[in-house]
Amino acid sequence: MRPHRPAALVRSFACAGRGLWRALRAERNLRIHLAATALVFSLAPFYPFDRGDWALLFLACGLVWGAELLNTAVERLCDRVCPDRDRAIGWVKDAAAGGVLACAVFAAGAGVCLFADPAGLRALGAAIRTPLGAGAALALLAALGLFVLCGGKRKDDKTHF
Repeated sequence: MRPHRPAALVRSFACAGRGLWRALRAERNLRIHLAATALVFSLAPFYPFDRGDWALLFLACGLVWGAELLNTAVERLCDRVCPDRDRAIGWVKDAAAGGVLACAVFAAGAGVCLFADPAGLRALGAAIRTPLGAGAALALLAALGLFVLCGGKRKDDKTHF
């Protein structure tokens, strides 16, 4: 039996965190998913969600994030293995992207089911009608838009991702 090595576990989490950070910097679509997640969790407190609803939100967002990260890994590996255009590689990349799309569509469907609640919509509308609420909503949307559009890797970035 191998001895317990907590340093190796910490190292594996550090590598996973680095991969997530690099993907966020390099992939616009992942930043779009992060912005959508931030928007979902900014709106959620206005709704009378129970624990199951919150669990569904976390699972739906996590599923889309996981699919996008796996798609990114597949695309990077395909580009590395076969830098030239190849039909089979194209099929693999398209299928991986289709997996993300399927996850995102079903997550959006779950979101519509949860956020179409009239009581939550009334509470959200009342909050946005105040000057502070309207300003906060505009600031959030502007910040998320800037993050998606400008949050990418700079040309002088030396990370190998």
